[in-house]
Amino acid sequence: MELNYFTLYLRNYLRDHSFPHEDLEADIVKNNADAATDTYDTERKAGNTVPGATELALADLFVGIGLSRMEASADILEEEFSDRIHSLEPMVVDFWSQKLSDDDSIWESFHKDGELGLNQELVEEGKGILITRIDQFLTTHGV
Repeated sequence: MELNYFTLYLRNYLRDHSFPHEDLEADIVKNNADAATDTYDTERKAGNTVPGATELALADLFVGIGLSRMEASADILEEEFSDRIHSLEPMVVDFWSQKLSDDDSIWESFHKDGELGLNQELVEEGKGILITRIDQFLTTHGV
């Protein structure tokens, strides 16, 4: 895979937001980076400024990129379960977020085909279901 600015940008984003390592090589990364590069080149040729062309290209770069399970887990733990996780130290949140993100049964209905990560709209709409599943997981694990 040829590396370009947009490929590196998206891979760094995925890494920084705790997406699984294999997601860094997903087809959507290359396809979105290619689309972003095309948009950037087209906009620059049309006379758009570098920041303007970059902004438009970044919109293409993130099409179909959702939330990581780790990120969603951490957010829900901090918002909904702070009373049960007495120490919300980052290390504790990271530990439980990793455990939750590894359990496919929690997340099975929050993906859309062709997208990477969790679909943000589905997560928002099904937040109550997620909270219930996480509650059951924590209870099962003695938390």
